Amino acid sequence: MKIERLSVRNWQLFRDINIDFHDRITFLTGVNGTGKTSICKVIAAFLGHDVKFIQSEDPVNLPESKIAEITYGGSYFEIKKSFRYGESYSYSLNVSNHANSTFKGAYIKSNREAYTATSISSVRAGPAIESSMIKSLVNPSYKPLDGEKEIIENVPLRGMKDSILSWAVFGFGNQYVNPNITYQVYLNEFIDILRLAIPEEIKFRTLEIDKEDVKVVTDLGRFSIDSASSGLSTIFDLCWKCFVASKMCSEHTIVVIDEPENHLHPSLQRKLIPSLMKAFQDHQFIVSTHSPLILSSVELSYIYKFEFGESTISAKLLTAVDTATDYEGILQNALGTSSSMPIWARERYEKIIRDFSFSEPSAENMKRVETRLEQEGLGEYSLRAFTELMKLRHEKNK
Repeated sequence: MKIERLSVRNWQLFRDINIDFHDRITFLTGVNGTGKTSICKVIAAFLGHDVKFIQSEDPVNLPESKIAEITYGGSYFEIKKSFRYGESYSYSLNVSNHANSTFKGAYIKSNREAYTATSISSVRAGPAIESSMIKSLVNPSYKPLDGEKEIIENVPLRGMKDSILSWAVFGFGNQYVNPNITYQVYLNEFIDILRLAIPEEIKFRTLEIDKEDVKVVTDLGRFSIDSASSGLSTIFDLCWKCFVASKMCSEHTIVVIDEPENHLHPSLQRKLIPSLMKAFQDHQFIVSTHSPLILSSVELSYIYKFEFGESTISAKLLTAVDTATDYEGILQNALGTSSSMPIWARERYEKIIRDFSFSEPSAENMKRVETRLEQEGLGEYSLRAFTELMKLRHEKNK
């Protein structure tokens, strides 16, 4: 089953928005502050995650109120505010006719915790492995020690490393341990997923256990998974949480990712979502992003643009005309940014347009425009300048 629709009424700056979700991938985009993360958190609450919102007034006398409705598998679920009276200025969300403790998918936040090197201190078996995997889907918790240090439980990739070691030990067995076929399948499946998602340039081959550490094996050499770059660690983390969700959720898996472009080189941004969709072909993805490379990476998708209106926020479904364009077109139509041109370059470009706006569009004048642009280091914008000057001339002759 999949999420089919989300309707939000009179909550925060949303007065009345309806989002119909694509079976495979729906993108949420728009400028900062338009509520994309809030929508992700509403969906995350439905998936069984504990999310908090800040309440601007004392909730002591405020009743539980409905803020949204989700259509899932043909059934309707109401989402209501649930105030935490021990925490006077925050509230969570409850879902009607639905057990919040049952995970239906993964929620991957934008402000992900720093990746920390850790050693594997024990090998887990049976229910302990599943417990470690489930904890990978929730937020890490931190406990202070002696006022200075911290014990970090469930830091990013820790649950992944623990599980990989346990799968390797108990999955294939030895003369004293009977093999566990399920764990063999888990380990082989996860390695296959990494082969799809990790950039080809790294030439990833497999994973191996070396004492208390997990090593990444490539054609170029071996290295500890803890020493991976932030971008590569992000890919490991995303793949792991998608994989865990697929194993832990009894129904169709839904994955909500808020700003997956963080820490990723543009070439990885372009490949990330198609790779995840190929690796997890039965998952439904809901992705909030500011990246035009991610927005344009999938041909068949829904893209909703969140915009400020008069005292409200709207969510507009973009058409193929809005998004099936070049980089500049996506920036303007989907992200609301006028140009990718640096501000200093834009100022020089606009001055040249003003200087020639009253000139006849002759071949001689166009050559002068081209020469001027090249002198300013803006030669690549010649065609755009010619088109803009022709439009200005046409408007003046009306």
